[in-house]
Amino acid sequence: MRLALLAVASAWQPSFEELHHELFGLDAAESHVVKNFSNPYGIRPNFKNYPHSNLLPQFFTDILDILQLEGMPRFIVEVGSLHGHSAIQMATVLDKLGMTRIPILCIDPFTGDTNMWASYQQDKSVGGWVNIIDGRMTIFDQFMANVQFAVNRSVSPHHILPFQATSTVGARWLAAKGLSPDLIFLDSAHEADETFLELSMYFELLQPGGILFGDDYGWPAVKKDVDRFAAEHNSEHGADNPLDLRIARAQAGATNLIWIMRKAVGAGAVRRFWATFAAVDLPHPGGARRWTPQEWSALSHMRWRCLAATAPFSMVLRLLEENWLEAGREEEEALLRVASTALDRKGQGNGRQGTEVLVKSREAAAAAKASEQWKVLLAVQHLIGRPSSEKVPGWKDMQQELHRKRERLLEQARTFMLIGSLLGSGGDAPKMEERCLLELRRLLAVQRLVPEEWRR
Repeated sequence: MRLALLAVASAWQPSFEELHHELFGLDAAESHVVKNFSNPYGIRPNFKNYPHSNLLPQFFTDILDILQLEGMPRFIVEVGSLHGHSAIQMATVLDKLGMTRIPILCIDPFTGDTNMWASYQQDKSVGGWVNIIDGRMTIFDQFMANVQFAVNRSVSPHHILPFQATSTVGARWLAAKGLSPDLIFLDSAHEADETFLELSMYFELLQPGGILFGDDYGWPAVKKDVDRFAAEHNSEHGADNPLDLRIARAQAGATNLIWIMRKAVGAGAVRRFWATFAAVDLPHPGGARRWTPQEWSALSHMRWRCLAATAPFSMVLRLLEENWLEAGREEEEALLRVASTALDRKGQGNGRQGTEVLVKSREAAAAAKASEQWKVLLAVQHLIGRPSSEKVPGWKDMQQELHRKRERLLEQARTFMLIGSLLGSGGDAPKMEERCLLELRRLLAVQRLVPEEWRR
């Protein structure tokens, strides 16, 4: 049995200013640690020789699109920051989305790992970005110089803060302070068992609904510990709180794999999450490789059953088990009840407007039904393929389908606004409108995650 490793106080998400004060006891407005970094060794910002980062802006944007549906993120933690490239990438994306005050806590001892110390003299690919002064690697100084440069040029100063500590010290400090991040990027030493310990500690700190993810799933030590953690968690909590593990590519066609897991949250959020990432990668019965459109198109009913047996946690399969026709009828009936209420409240004196909302509600019901089915449309009709007798849709067809669905969702939103104006602040219409707009955001996220081979 995996025991709880941390005693987490009452969880909260700090502002940048609160986090700055908790860490350094200083007012960020007067003594900003990044802006006021003294740079004692005169280290210049350096991005040319920086080791490759697998956290790409578009992938991080897609994760933010998913979290924003639940009002997240409010507090981001990066475990393993090195020279700060990934943190700067995250801050830049946040700024572009107008989220200029989301704190990013970068936990790293900044001392270098085993591989760096063992190989920097022989391996030029490592030695090119390792600098030793006074018997220590100047990783922290390089991190601060890079972040300070980014802040002085364009990045909001209300994001990145360094915490010079090991991953375990950082996790225990967060627990002691009662700080609970809702997005954690784990990119530390990648050592066997150490990754498992970090997963155990940081998943415990994660807010419900939050996402914990990391790269280099192809590394044997990382894969072993990630798989082990997911298996042990589901063995202990799977009945009432299963952990869904997803493996995706850093970008279409890339070889590097990113692992993603999300803490327990409402069924609706889980469904949106996996329906979105269904467009990236899906399990393959023959091994961990990508499906081709032709393979999806050729799948028979019997092979679907085989796939269900080999991938029981696939969200696509869960969605296929839903009775969407029945769900669509229930939604239509709910909208008609809203329209009837509007007619009753307005009375006969406003029959024209009442008739209009009745007609509009019927149209919205059809759009709502299509919207619900949209959760499986891309994952099933386009990625799995239509029946073998039909032509596999190309990228142009998919773009047209996306455009039509987007227009229907916008029309649905306007219809819900009309119903809401008749009912005032009460009734179900405002909730319907909000749900519709969230669906629209998710649709756009799905569009960006369509595999590259479909764009030809």
